[in-house]
Amino acid sequence: MGFKIKKELIVDNNGFRPIDLNERNVQKIFERCLADENTTEKSVANLFSRAFGYSEKEEDWVYFDKNKIKEEKQSILYLYGQLYAWHHLPQDQDYVLTPGSVSKKYTGELWSRNSGILAEFLYLGRAIYTITPFIKESGSVMFIHFHNPLSPNDPKFPEWWAKHKSEWEDRK
Repeated sequence: MGFKIKKELIVDNNGFRPIDLNERNVQKIFERCLADENTTEKSVANLFSRAFGYSEKEEDWVYFDKNKIKEEKQSILYLYGQLYAWHHLPQDQDYVLTPGSVSKKYTGELWSRNSGILAEFLYLGRAIYTITPFIKESGSVMFIHFHNPLSPNDPKFPEWWAKHKSEWEDRK
């Protein structure tokens, strides 16, 4: 069984499931991906690195389960794709996120004001190498641009998904 929007089956359980960028979804993925005592392969992510101007004392590290991060990569990319910057920056411009801009969805609304959840979101982006650590001089991160997905809550989603479903389901 899949989930429905406007009585249309959008995705079945065998395919990729688009999710809305919100605090609950970010926190669920973050917690699911954290390394624990049963983790056999770990992946590390940091937001403040000496290589980007921070001191050794400022460096921070979060340990993830490498296999779980790999399983969640598509969902994390989908969430990042809902950021305002992904939808509104010209293709030839450097892509930069600031702590303030990471909380803004493509619709212009703020999806979170919670600095802890925003940090979890940024760590997930680091874990899949879609953003750099913060650059101390500018207080921003660089990111890799890709597709501009819509939230499944967007009224335009069913039409958009019909055209772009294969781009997400075929990507591994």
